[in-house]
Amino acid sequence: MTQMRIRTLRNAFIACGAYYASTWVASLLSWFLTSAAASVQTSDYALRSEIRSIVNGAPDAVGAAFCGVAIGLLADSPAPARWTALPAVLMILASLQRAQIFADTWGSFATQALIGSLPAAVCIAAGQIATRHRL
Repeated sequence: MTQMRIRTLRNAFIACGAYYASTWVASLLSWFLTSAAASVQTSDYALRSEIRSIVNGAPDAVGAAFCGVAIGLLADSPAPARWTALPAVLMILASLQRAQIFADTWGSFATQALIGSLPAAVCIAAGQIATRHRL
């Protein structure tokens, strides 16, 4: 095997491993935020709504950012941020599966798929930023 193929295979494993690790980071953060939000006792409806939206959205965003930064720092490539496209596609496919489960109309499916694909954009942006600040 040539050096180029070995490097490509290693970068693909890094990208898939970073995606897998990001799902664990998101799950752990979701568990922590859910338990922390459950302990907040308030009668203010607006505050409860904000807390709920943070608990629902933050874990996916943090996991995607973790994935992008890990790839940006670990990939051995002249343009390591390009490797963030692989987990971004995996994130979009996972969001389509979740949207298909919860959607009852095509409009609802499209909305949920669009919202679910936002972590892919976060992953790519975090990979770009990590690549710029790479040592």
